Formats: sequence, C-alpha cells, structure tokens
Amino acid sequence: MTAFCLDVHAFFKSLPQILIISIPSEFHTSHYVLLEARVVCFLSVSICGMLMRLVIDTKWSFIDALLFGAMSSCIYPLEVVRCLKETSIQTKHVTILLEGETLVSACLSLFFFRQLCMYYTSWAVHWYQIVMSLVREIFGGIFTGYLFGLFGVFMMKFSYNEATTLMLLTIVMCYSSYFFIDWFMKAGTVGCAVVGIMMGIERASLSKEIEKSVTGLWMVISYIMNGIFFLIIGAIAPTYLKNHFRFSDYILIFVNYLMANMTRFLSFFLFSPILSRLGYGMSFTNMVICVWGGLKNPISINQGLFLSQAQLLEGEELFKIRLFVMHNIALYILLIFINGSLVPTLLKVLGLSEISISRQFNMNNCMKYIYEARARTIAILKMDRFLSDANWPLVLHTTALKHPYKKTAAIGNIQNNEEEEEEHILGYRFTFCPDCQKEVLNEPTPKETKEMTKEAKLRILKLKKTSYSRQFENGMISKEGIRIMHQAVEIAMDSEDLVIELDGLFKLFDKEGCFYRCLRNRIQHLIKNKTDRIKPPRKPWRLWCYRVVTHNVFSICMNVVVLFNMIQVVYHVGTATKRKKFYMTYYLMVTCNLFFFTLYLIEFWLKVFAYSWIYICKHGIPTYFKSYWNILEFIILSYSFVCLVVNIVRWVITPLTELYYFDTTLNLLLALRICKVLTHCKFYDAWKALPAVILKYLNAKVDRHRALAYELGKSYIAGEEEILENIHQTVDNDKIREVIKTKIETDRLAVTKRLGIAQKESPCVATTVKTKLAMRTVLNSMKDDIYELKVSGWVDDVEYYKLLKSLLERYKHISTIKTILPTAPKLIFREVPYMGDNDELIEFLYSNVSTKKFDPGEVVYAEGELVEGIYILITGMFLVSYTPKEPVIDKLKDFGALPVVDYLCSPTYEEAMYEYVVPGNTIGELATLTERPYNGVITAETHSQVYIMNRDILKKAMEMDSDPVNGFECRIWKYIGFRKAVTVMMNAPAYRSSTKDKIKYVLERSFMPNLSNYKIFVVNEMMEDLILVEGLVVDFNTRDIYTGPCYIPRAVQKLLLPKSSFVNITVTTESKLMIIPARDFDEYEIMVNEEQICELVDYGSAKCLQHLIQERSSLTSKGSKGSRQKKLVLANITKQLKKKVLSGEISNKSRITFMSSKSSRGSTLQSTHSKINR
Repeated sequence: MTAFCLDVHAFFKSLPQILIISIPSEFHTSHYVLLEARVVCFLSVSICGMLMRLVIDTKWSFIDALLFGAMSSCIYPLEVVRCLKETSIQTKHVTILLEGETLVSACLSLFFFRQLCMYYTSWAVHWYQIVMSLVREIFGGIFTGYLFGLFGVFMMKFSYNEATTLMLLTIVMCYSSYFFIDWFMKAGTVGCAVVGIMMGIERASLSKEIEKSVTGLWMVISYIMNGIFFLIIGAIAPTYLKNHFRFSDYILIFVNYLMANMTRFLSFFLFSPILSRLGYGMSFTNMVICVWGGLKNPISINQGLFLSQAQLLEGEELFKIRLFVMHNIALYILLIFINGSLVPTLLKVLGLSEISISRQFNMNNCMKYIYEARARTIAILKMDRFLSDANWPLVLHTTALKHPYKKTAAIGNIQNNEEEEEEHILGYRFTFCPDCQKEVLNEPTPKETKEMTKEAKLRILKLKKTSYSRQFENGMISKEGIRIMHQAVEIAMDSEDLVIELDGLFKLFDKEGCFYRCLRNRIQHLIKNKTDRIKPPRKPWRLWCYRVVTHNVFSICMNVVVLFNMIQVVYHVGTATKRKKFYMTYYLMVTCNLFFFTLYLIEFWLKVFAYSWIYICKHGIPTYFKSYWNILEFIILSYSFVCLVVNIVRWVITPLTELYYFDTTLNLLLALRICKVLTHCKFYDAWKALPAVILKYLNAKVDRHRALAYELGKSYIAGEEEILENIHQTVDNDKIREVIKTKIETDRLAVTKRLGIAQKESPCVATTVKTKLAMRTVLNSMKDDIYELKVSGWVDDVEYYKLLKSLLERYKHISTIKTILPTAPKLIFREVPYMGDNDELIEFLYSNVSTKKFDPGEVVYAEGELVEGIYILITGMFLVSYTPKEPVIDKLKDFGALPVVDYLCSPTYEEAMYEYVVPGNTIGELATLTERPYNGVITAETHSQVYIMNRDILKKAMEMDSDPVNGFECRIWKYIGFRKAVTVMMNAPAYRSSTKDKIKYVLERSFMPNLSNYKIFVVNEMMEDLILVEGLVVDFNTRDIYTGPCYIPRAVQKLLLPKSSFVNITVTTESKLMIIPARDFDEYEIMVNEEQICELVDYGSAKCLQHLIQERSSLTSKGSKGSRQKKLVLANITKQLKKKVLSGEISNKSRITFMSSKSSRGSTLQSTHSKINR
C-alpha cells in the first residue's frame, strides 16, 4: 500500500541523493529518507541494542545486541502520517519522509533480521555468504520486480476506466509478484515494493474517482490486515510469555522506550548536517516530528514470535528470545499510546498546526460564498407555494455552518449582517480611526504577505491540476499528457518559486537524441550531395570530357579495369611464395602496374576537366574532391604511383626482390573501389531510397515529440485561461493577485507563440493534434448524450451498451490515425463559423476574396485605422495588442460601445492585453460591422498570408442572406458576442458554479437578431437568458440602465431600446442582444411572438417575419441546395404558426416585422390571414 500510494515525483527527485549518500542496498526507497531510514536508523538501533545489552544482561554477545536492535528497526507511522496530512500542509515533506522510511525499513529490516537469524543458528557464518545474499535480494529483487512492474503497467492501460478491474489487478500483481520473487530468490519484499512504485507512477494517469477507489481499497486492506495481525498476536503472545519474567524485567521496558527515542534523536542530530543539505532539507522541528513519529511496525513482533518458535533454541537462548519479544510488544504499545496520541499536541507546541493568514482569508471567502448561495436558495424556496409558510428563522439557524478555523460556535443567524459578521471573520485586523470613526483594515506584514503569496500559488497549482484532470476526462489530453502535466505540477509544488517551468516544454518541440541528430545531419548531407548538379564546362573540349565522364559506359569500363587490376594483384600476391623468382615475371608485373596507373591518371584528369566550369583550380579540383568515391580513387592513384616508383627503384637495385606488403595494401584499396560496381546492380534503387526512409523515420520520431509538446501546450493554455477567469475568486489580495496574474498571462502568451511557431514549422503535426483533439472531444460529448438518453428512458440497457460499443470503435479508430495533412485554404474558408451552410453565399464570397501577405513585424491593423474588411488567417501568426485609452473606456461605460479589438475579452478593458491569432481564425468583424476605427494594433509575428473579404462584398452577402433572425449579419454578430458572453456568464450568479464548457454549450443555442427597428423589447418565458453584448438598454419598470457587455437579470420584463422615445439619451451605438431560448422553443418562434407584442419603428410597408419564413421555405424546396434539416425546421414552424392563428392563440394585430404605416396596416393583416388559410 505504501509503495503504490507513494509520491512518485519525490522518489524521482531524490533518487540521485539516495544513490550518492546511501549504500547500494538502499536503492529502492522513496525519498532521501533512505539516509535516515538505514544509516541513521541502523545507527540508532545499534546504539540502542548495545545500551540495552549493558542494562539487561552483559553476557549477551554483540550479535544478540544487534538482533535486539534489528527486531525494532522497522517503523509504521500510519496514524502519524494521517494526522500530519489532516493538520497542516507545512509538513508534507516530513510525511513523505516517514512513508519512505516505512517502505525501506520494511524491506531491509527483513533482510538483516533473516541474515542475523541465519548467523545466530549457524546457517551463515562467513561474511561472503551475507554479501551474496544481499546482492541476490537487492539486484535480483529489483530486476524481477521491474519486469513484473512493466507487466502491471501494461495491464493497467487496458482498464483505466474500470475501477473494479484495477482493484483486482493491483491485488493480483501485489501477491503474485511477492510469492513468485520470494520463491525464486527470497526477495519478495523488495520486488513487491518495486512493482508498487512502478504502478504508482502509472496511477497519475487515472481519473480522480478511479484513483480514490483504488487507494481506498488498499487503505481498507491495510486496516483489515493490521486488525487480523493484532488479533493473532494478542492471542499467541501471552502463550509464549506467561510466567517467564520478573517484575524488574517489566520495569526495564520503560528504559527501553526511553533508549529507543533518545538514540533515534541522537542519530538524527548527528546526521542533521547532511540531511539538511539533501532533498527538501530538514529543520529542527521536522527532525523532532520524525523522531517522535517513529512508531514501530507490527512486523517486528512477528519476527520475534517467528524466532521464538525455532526448534534449535532452548534454555537460556529461548528465554533470551522471549525477552526480545516481550520488549518489542511493550515498546510497540508504549509508542502507540504515548507518541501516537501526543502528535497533535506536539504539532501545536511546534506551531505547525497554526492556520496561516492566507488560508484564513481563503476560508472566509468560501464561507461568504456558501452563505450567499444559501441566501439565494432560501429566497427561491420562499417563492414556492407549498413552502412559503415554513419556519425560516429555524431554517437559518439549523443550516448555519461552523467555521472550520473557529473555536467558538457557528456563525448563526446572519440577519444582523455585516457588523456581526466582521467580528467573526478571522485573519483580518482592524485599526480604529478617530477622525472618520471607522475601523480600517490593516495591511499584512511582509512575512504575512510572503505566506499569503505562497498559499495563493499553491492554490493556483491545485486548480491547474484539477483543470488538467477535467481536460483528460473530456478527452482533450492523452494519458501520457496528463501524466506529464501532473508531474509538472508536483515539481512546481516542490520548487521554491511555486511556478511551472516552461523550459522543458519548449525543449520538447525540438527534442532529439545526439546520435539521431548526427545521423540526420549526415543523411541530409548525403542527400544534398546527390541533388547537387555539376555545371557543364563552357569550353568545347572540356564539355566533351564532361559528356564522356557522365556517360554510363565510361563508369562501366573503369570498373572493369579495376576488376582486372584486382585480379592481377590477387594472382601476384597468391603465387609469390610458390613460383620461382626470375627477371621476366617481375618485368611483367611492373609493366601491368604502369598500364593501370596510366588509366587511373587519365580518368583523374578527364574528371577534373569535366568538372571545370570555368577554371581548373577554382572549380575542377574542388568539385572533384566533393565526392567520397573520387577521394578513394585519388588515394588509389597516389598509392599506385608510390608502388610503381618503389618497384622500379627496387628493380634497379635488387631486381628479384618483390614487395609483398605493398601489393597486399593495394589489393585492399582496389577491393574498396570495386564496391562502386554495386551501383550498377538492379537493387541499387532500393539502396538509394534507404537514406530517405531513415530520414522519414527520424522525422516521425521528432514529430511524435512535437505532437506531445503541442498537446501539452494546448492543455496548458486552456488551464491558464481557466485560472485567469477565476483568479478574482481564488486570490483576494489585490497586490498578490496582480503579480500572479501577470506571471500567468506572460507564460500563456509565451506558450501560445511557441505553438504558432510550431504550427508554422510542422503544419502536419499541428493539424493532426487539433483534429484528433476535436474528434475525442466530440466523442466524449456524444458519450454524455448517450448517457442522458439512458437516464431519460429513451434507450434501455441493451441499446445503451450497443451504442457504447459503437462509440468505442470510433475511439479505437482515432488511435489508429497517424498523420493528417494540413487543411486546404478553401476548406479553412468554408469552415469559418459564420459562413453557414448556404453554398451559393460561400461560393460568392470565395470568388471575391483577395490574398495578401505580411512579413514579420509588419502592421496588419493600426490603431485608429478603418479596416478594409474581414481577414481570414491562412498561414502564419498575428499578435493583437490593446492599450487602454480614456475615450474608449468612457464610451464603453457610458454607451456600451465595445472597444474595436479582436480576441480580447474583459469586463472593463482597463488594462493592457495581448493575444496571438493562429491560422483558421478571423479578425476585423466588429470593425467592419460597426465601421468604427480599430482600437488596438495587430502585427505579423511570422510570414503570414490572409484572405480578405472586402466591406462592399460583405454588404452584398448580407443582402443575399438578409434573414433578420439568423442571417449572415446575425451570424457574424453571434460570432463576435460569443466570446464576450462567456466572460459575462462566468460572473453571472446563476452560472457561477458552471464550468466554462457548460456555459459554451448553453451559448451555442443562442442567437442575435437584428433589432434595429425595435423600440421596446419584451422578455417572456420563451427566453431563458438575455445578454447585452453591445449598446445600452433601459428597464421599462425600474428605469435602470444597462450598458454592454452585461447580463440582463431574469426579473426584467421589458427593455427600452435607444430608438424609444422613453430613452432620453443620445446613443449612436446600436444595441445588440444575445437571446438564449428556453428549451423546446425555436428562435423563429420567439421572434414571431416578439413582433406581435413589441413596439417597432415605422419604416414603411414590408413583409412580416411569418410570411418571410414561408417564402424562403418555398424557395428552398424549389431548388435550393441548403440543408434538409433547415427545411424541416422552417416547415414545422410555419405549420405551428398556422395552427395558432386558426385556433385564435395569436391575435390579428401587429404581425409586421418592420412596422407598416397605419393606412396600410389593415390590408396587410387581411392578406396575411388569407395566405395562412390557403
């Protein structure tokens, strides 16, 4: 259980310290605790054993003293660890220290106890026997445990979402690895610990629920086994210990207890200079907790009982062992009752149980939030007709919660509100000001500020970890990615700055081993040499040489010459010792060498002349030596010349002397050159393609790292954005919040920029990651929908599992997708969100777009510039920067005029903001529709290319699709308002507990109609929520003014728009409302109902919305290529409206969308009624 629930990061972080400080036998602990666990622990038990030898019986041997100490060396501070985790987070590393000591002491105490017993019983008497046993158990246990761990991790990958399967798997792997390794090499404890650590590493990839279930199972198992063990020990121990001891023996138990604690403290104190400089370090308070928390392991009792049952022991030896057992049992009980029960008191004395100011502030905010939620719930229940007469004061009193950090009673009825509440708030200190007669909040001291900053950063890291887990559950990050992100958070929690370092992420984009990098460079160099073309020389005779050299016949002839020369040399060397030496043979040999040398020399000069584009020395010779084959040919030519000269000289001096070694070396060089003949074989094409295949493999290896880095970067950005949206609720101190916010924003922009560069460098990788991410997200959404169908009763269990099986096949298909090519520019254009499904409109826009390119640093939109249209980014990356200006902010506050800037959302826009735009996104919608100058600056970060939809073309497109509810202009406004609405909804009370994804799903049902002709807008039950994206509206009843962007409360019934005569404000900004329909209502149905009950502007005669729907439905049925689903929706709406008119639900007044004049109103209504009847 300890190994499986181990802090994996602490283990890996401290492994170098473990290997350096401790002896090799302490390899598999979980922390730098090993130094304390073995060196310090062995020192303490050795001293304790020797001292108890002097106290109890000086006749004991040193082996007896070591055995007495070894039996009590194993610790098991389970209750101490639990108390530390519940009391304070300041002792996290102490908790890890004790857990690591538990693991390593259990492994090694069993080994040393077994070796001492073997020595005690004369089974092992030589030192080398103990050493070999140690080597077998440590190295053999680690190796076999590693193999079992690999198998366990492999099996875990098939059951990530099956809690029951994982529980069974961990139990089976635990006991099977222990019994097999113990049977094979008596190292079951070591092997089982290694298996637990390896499976604990994979545990980071599990969801929170699954991980909690598995760890909870092992906690239950540990408690059950401890209970059974104590029951057995309690039943057996009195049988062996009765009537064997005197009263003085029991008195010595207390001496043993004092010796155990004193020697443990002394050992820690002696090694404190080393411990304080390793791992997390060790302060005096931490050392006291480690010493006091060294509760003994029940294994030590089992060891004593095992030894007492040995048949070889009798008489004095048996009494000695029973004395060991009695002391172990008594020491275990005393440590449990004294040390274990006084741990909370010790923490309080040391000051570790005190609650920091920042934690108090955080809990105060949580309590306020809880009471606000309670107040809202009570207010809703009071409006329930069945609960209106309930005893609400009793409800308030009963539901009052006790403050976790208060010693007094609960915060009771908060009717007396703020003054009484302030008295009970902890952590805040006030000073009474005699001038203003008020209490002023004191600023925290520098020490308190430091603690608050640390607490705030830790809270942010925990929120990040939760965000990554949520992304994993939604399919937005892979199992490998969630493991890396969780590990990064754990590393940040252990660091001094408490921030996630991004250097590792940036290096992952270009991660490649040194060997693979050298291999890549070499292959690229070879391919480049092959592709380099040699320029033909200008002079005719050199051009003739070029044509001869580049001809295949020339190459074949020279290879034949090399082959004959090799045969001649082989024959000469092979028969040198057998034939008789005479003058004629030597003469023929020298003549052949001269002949071949002449041919090689002619080949050399032909190639030099052929490669001489203009000059021989400047172009010919350097080009010749660029080829490795030519270098080998020149070496052979030079060596042949040397051999020829030496042979002639030797011939003149001693004619019959042969040069055997010269000929052998020349033969080897010719053998290398003959390899060039392989270039003319049939399988040369396959060999020629080998470098390209190797290069493709190396690129795929790098792309895997880049894909993982891109995925991690995307998840990191999503987590940072979620933190930024909730940071005002997480951190209440303004200064600390600004520091953390600035750091988060800087890191987010850095990662976004790196992702944009990565997409520019490897478009296939980015497209693959994005597409697979979208696939998994869609499938997870479908999975939730299938579950809702089952809950609502649409499908039974059989159909539900069939649908899940079909969904699982799609998941498997996604995992088989390796590479997805980048999206074509036209497809990027078609997939712009507001393009819709009107093919005629899309073709019109695409046929009228223009292309524009930008260099790095070039300004795309300047501040104050009137943009020419909408830009669609095809390749590259833009940087959007916004600097707040007072006139822009005043317009926002007074009239709700949004700052004309893209991709930047803020409730106030009072701070500078930056954002990167990547391919597939668009800019300039708000500036184009409002025709207001741009309030930010957009610059190109890389070489970029865009499609431009000109303003005039957009106006024609709006005329082609002029639907006042869901037309082209309305869809663009919805695209603009979607991002603004997310920020607004996050702060709305009704959606404060909803996640960002849920809010986006709610906003997806929304629409933004054209309200340019409306004076009064009526809110009814067909609308779930209203969001004012831009402009100004007034509540008809209360005359409250709302300026965008803001959330319209649900209590509002009528809204006055700027064109109403009741609004005495001159407003040039048109009001834009985002309407979220209630369930089972359609946007057209809502707007048809609105035009009946709202007051509109008189612009002359026009068709009503109802007839407009009918006309477009008929045109669609005649020849439109639009969506079939939209036809059915429009037909269904028309049918419903007709039924309502015929049944009298809709009165015959105010049916006109754009208000007609009074004279023509009656005829228009009559024609409307007659058309519906027909």
